[in-house]
Amino acid sequence: MIVLQNPTVQKIVLIWGIEKILDEPEHKIEIPEIQGTFPYLLTIPHLTIKDAKGEWLCLEHLQLKISWIPFSVDFIRLKSLDVKRKATFQSVTLDLKKFLFSTIGQKTLKEFDIQSIHINQDIAGNDFSGSFRFYPHPAHGQNIELKTVMGTLSAHIDLKETSGIVIKNLLFPWKEWIFQGDIETDVVDNGLKTVWQIRAQNKKDGYILPLKALVCFDGKKSHFQTSGFIDISSLGSIKNIFGDRLDWAMSGEYNTYQWILKDVNFKTDSVQLKGQTQKDLLTKATQGLFEFSCPDVGSKNRRIFQMNLEETSTKLKLSLTEKNNQTKGEGTWDFDAQNLSLNFNTKNLKIKDSFLSSLDFKLFVDHNLTGSAVLTTGSGTLEGISFHKMDVKTHFEQGKGTYILNVDPTAEGWPLLIQSKGNFDFSPFTTAQVQGNLLIKTVIARSKKKSGRLAKKELILDSHFKGSMDGLEWQTVYQPHTASPLNIEGKISLEEGKIVPTSLCNIKAQGLLNLSALTPWLTNGDRISGKLETNVRLTGTWATPHLQGNFKVHKGFYEIAEFGTCIGNTTLDMEAQGSKFKIQKLWADDGTNRPSPQGQLVGEGTLDLKNPLMPVFDVNLSLTDFQVAASDIFFACADGKITVKGPLTQAKIEGYAHLNPAKLSIEEINSESTVPTIKLTDTVSKKDPSSLKSDLKIFPIHLHLKTSKRFMIEGFGLESLWDGEMEVIGYLSDTQLIGVVHVVKGKLDLFGKPMKIIKGEIRYDETIKNDPYLSAMAVREADGITIQLVIEGRVSRPQFTFLSVPALPQEDILSRLLFGKELNQISVGQSLQLAAALASINGQKGLNITDKIRTSFGLDSLELKENKNEMDGRTSQAVSIGKEFGNVRISIDQAITTGTSKASVSTALSPHLNLDVDIGGSESSGVGLSWIKRY
Repeated sequence: MIVLQNPTVQKIVLIWGIEKILDEPEHKIEIPEIQGTFPYLLTIPHLTIKDAKGEWLCLEHLQLKISWIPFSVDFIRLKSLDVKRKATFQSVTLDLKKFLFSTIGQKTLKEFDIQSIHINQDIAGNDFSGSFRFYPHPAHGQNIELKTVMGTLSAHIDLKETSGIVIKNLLFPWKEWIFQGDIETDVVDNGLKTVWQIRAQNKKDGYILPLKALVCFDGKKSHFQTSGFIDISSLGSIKNIFGDRLDWAMSGEYNTYQWILKDVNFKTDSVQLKGQTQKDLLTKATQGLFEFSCPDVGSKNRRIFQMNLEETSTKLKLSLTEKNNQTKGEGTWDFDAQNLSLNFNTKNLKIKDSFLSSLDFKLFVDHNLTGSAVLTTGSGTLEGISFHKMDVKTHFEQGKGTYILNVDPTAEGWPLLIQSKGNFDFSPFTTAQVQGNLLIKTVIARSKKKSGRLAKKELILDSHFKGSMDGLEWQTVYQPHTASPLNIEGKISLEEGKIVPTSLCNIKAQGLLNLSALTPWLTNGDRISGKLETNVRLTGTWATPHLQGNFKVHKGFYEIAEFGTCIGNTTLDMEAQGSKFKIQKLWADDGTNRPSPQGQLVGEGTLDLKNPLMPVFDVNLSLTDFQVAASDIFFACADGKITVKGPLTQAKIEGYAHLNPAKLSIEEINSESTVPTIKLTDTVSKKDPSSLKSDLKIFPIHLHLKTSKRFMIEGFGLESLWDGEMEVIGYLSDTQLIGVVHVVKGKLDLFGKPMKIIKGEIRYDETIKNDPYLSAMAVREADGITIQLVIEGRVSRPQFTFLSVPALPQEDILSRLLFGKELNQISVGQSLQLAAALASINGQKGLNITDKIRTSFGLDSLELKENKNEMDGRTSQAVSIGKEFGNVRISIDQAITTGTSKASVSTALSPHLNLDVDIGGSESSGVGLSWIKRY
C-alpha cells in the first residue's frame, strides 16, 4: 500500500479531489497545514476556497479517514462550514453524481458530521445557522439529521440502484407544524428528478395538508420544471373560498445571473393564477405578469384580473386591474424608506356566500408602525349577515393609535346605528391591547301623542371594553327609555387572542330587557315585544360553564309577518342548572280575539349552554286549536306536537300538525300575461318578502301536516273543500311543501256560470319548489249537453280544456255555457263577450269592451243581451246593468228598440233561499222566492 507522508503531495491529492467535485478550474484552494498520514486519518485545521475577490468558503478543523483500495471514506467531520458570499466565477456547479457516489454512495462511510453551518444573508436571503449529521448504517441504509434554529430534521436514506437516493420517514417539526413523509431523487444526465410526498400537520388546530410534487433539474441546460398539488380540504375557512385542493405547475431557467419562471399556473376549484416572471440575481430586479381569474357574482362567467409585479433594489410594486375596470389595486413597499402603501377598490365582490357591492381600502404604514388606514364598504352580506354600509378609520404612530367604526346594518332610513370608538397599542415589545366603546342605538317603538304626532322611544346599548391577547372584559348598560336598565359585565381569558376550552369566564347579567329591542334584527318584517327579566351569572370555563339564576318573560309577543302567525301573552320561566336552562313554564295563546278558549301553545325542555356560542335545544311544544297562519294567502288552526332538538343553527324542527280548519286564497288569472297564471297573493304585506328573506340556512324543518275536510281553497271563482296530507321540509326561513290534497266538493264560477267540481288533486313535489301540479274537472249541464272543464298543469301555468258530450267545438261549448244558445243564435253583443271570454281563457287581453265600460262606471255587471216579448215572441236588443249593495243586488234591463225597461231586486234570506222582485214594462212583474243550491 502506498502511503503519502509528504505534506506537499497530500495537499496536491486533496486539492485535486476537491476540484473534481467543484466544476471550476479557476478556484484557488488553500490548505496551510495537514496533520496525519494519507490515506489514513487526516486533520486539516483550516481549508479555504477563494475567487478573484478573496475567500468565499471556509472549512475549519476538517477530519477525514480515507482508504486507498477500494477507495472509500470512513468518515468526514467538520467543526464549521462558513459560506461567506457568492462566488464570482463564470460557473460554479456541483457534480451531483460524483458527490453522491463519493459520499452517500460509499457503504463504508460511517459519519458525515458538520457541527456548525453558517450561510451568509447574501446567499440565502436570511442568515442561516445550523448543524448537519449523516450517519449510515451498514445493514439498514443511511440516516440524516439536520439541526437549525427552526427545528431538527431527521430522515432515513437509501441508495437506489439507478444513481439516486430515497429519503424515507422524513420528520421535521417547526413551530406549530410537523412535516413528515418521503422524498425520492434520481440523478439523470447530471440533473435531478425529485418526487415529494409530504404531509404537514398543525399541532394546535389539527389541520392536515398532504403535499405531492415533482421537481426536475436539468444540470446541463440549467432548466427545471415542477408540478404538484396540496390538499386543503381540512382548512375550513380556506376550503369555503377555494375548494379542496391547490394544483400548480411551472417551468423555468436559471444561471449565475437570473431565474426565469415560465408557464406558472396555480389552480383551485374556484380561482386560477397563470403567467411568468424573472429575477436578476445581481441587481435583484424582478418583473412578472400574471392573469388571475375567479367566479363572477351570480353568474357562470368569471372575473379576470391582470397582475403586474415589479421589484428593484429599492421598491417592490404590485398592481391589479380588472379587464372591465371594476377592480383596481396597487401596493408599494419602499425598501429604503421602509414603508408600505396600498390602495384597493372593487365592485361586486363575491367570495362564496359573502357579497359586497363595493369596497374601498387605503393603507399607509412605515417601519415604525406609523400611518393610517381607511376602509369603506357598500351594502352586502358577510357570513349570512346583511348590512347597508360600513366604514372604519384609524390613525397610528409607532404602533399606538385610535379608530372609529360606523356600521349601518339595515336598509337606508331604518333607525339603527352601530358605532365604536377606541384606541389600540400594537407597538413592539408590548402586549397588544384594544379598548374602547361600542354604542348601539335604535327606535324600539312608536306611539301617538294626544296631538296626533308620532313619539319615538329610543333604545341605547352602551358598552365599554378592554381586550388583549390574554383576555377580554366589558361592561354593558342597556337603557330601554323608561324601564329599569339591564347591566351585563364580564371577563373571559384568551389564549393568543382566541377562546379555548380552558378559558375562564365570569359573566353577570341583571335587569330588565324590552324585547322590542330585537325587532331591527328580525327578518321578513317580524315583530317582537314583551319584557325579559334577567338575573343570571356564568362562571367556570368555556368548556364547562356553570350557570346560576333565571330568565322570565312577561306578556311576550311575537308575530311572523309572512304568515300572520301571532304568539301572544307569552309566559316563560327558565331556571339555570349547571350548564343548562330548564324550562319551568312555557305558555302562550295565538293572540286572537276569539271567544274563550283561545288557541294555546305549551312547552317544556332545556337549553344547554355547554358551548355558549352554540347552545343546544331540547324543547317539546304542544298546539291546541292554535291559529298558525292568518294572512290573505293562508289561514289555519292546528293541533299537534313539535320538537326542537340540536345545536343552534342545526337544531331540527320535527313533529306533526292537524290543520282544522284551513283556508287557502288564490288570485284570479292575470290577463296581462301571455299564459294563464294563478298566483298566491298577500294584499296586506307592504314589503317584498324576497328582499327580506334571510340568507341563513338554519333550523332544518320536517313537519307532517294532515288536513281535514274543512280545508278550503277559494279564489279564481273557486269555492271548494279538500283533504290530504303534506310534509313541510327545508329550513325555517325557506320551507317547501311535499304531498297531495284531494277535492271533497266544490264549485267553479266561470264567467258567472257555476260548474260543479267532480274531481281534483293538488300535488306538491320537489321538481318545482312550492309550485304544485293541479289536476281538476268541473261539469255543468247547459242547453241539453254536458260541458266539462279540465284544468291541468302547474299552478303558475295551468292549461284549460273545454269538452262536451256530445262533442262540440270549443266556441260552441262556451256559447252554450255563457248564453245557453248555439253559436249561430247569439247576438252581436254576446259575440263580443264570447270573443273576450275566449281571449281570457287563452291568456290574451281580448276585446272585452263591456268589461271596460263596467269598470269605468263602477258597476258589478254590464251585458248586451236579447229580450223576448212574451206576447208576440219577438226579440229585441237590450242593455243590462247590475250593482250589489251588501246582500242586495239591483239590476236594470233597458230595451234598445222598444224603449221598455225592467228593474229587478234580489236579496238572500238564507244560504239557500232568495227573494226576487221584478218591476217594469213586462206583465211578468211580481214577487217570488227562489231556491239556490250552494256548496
